[in-house]
Amino acid sequence: MGGTSPKECPVCDTVSPASTERCDCGYDFRTKKVETSRARPLDLRWLWAVPVAVLTSLFALTALFYRQFETLSGYFQSHPPPAERIAQIREMIAEEHWENLTHERDLEVASLFHRQFGPAQPSAKR
Repeated sequence: MGGTSPKECPVCDTVSPASTERCDCGYDFRTKKVETSRARPLDLRWLWAVPVAVLTSLFALTALFYRQFETLSGYFQSHPPPAERIAQIREMIAEEHWENLTHERDLEVASLFHRQFGPAQPSAKR
């Protein structure tokens, strides 16, 4: 085996360029012996880190979604259902004697809005 033809390793069947003196598996083409491999062996010490990272991420996401659900359910528990809220508003209108109010007035924030965005277009009187 010499010249310019590629070399095939008899140990691992890897094809290497003709100038290669030693295969990555450790086979020496000159001495025709297997020496220590130059290829770094697979380090399995950190293999446990992948499932731990995945499980940690899943746990964090589960905790986040649970917290969001808990917050929403707490919101709905602290607010009355629509029918009850409508009854409360009607009761407030009766207590404040607002039943006969027929006019509306602009909110105080309207002047701030007009200063920033310009006057609104004239609209029909309410």
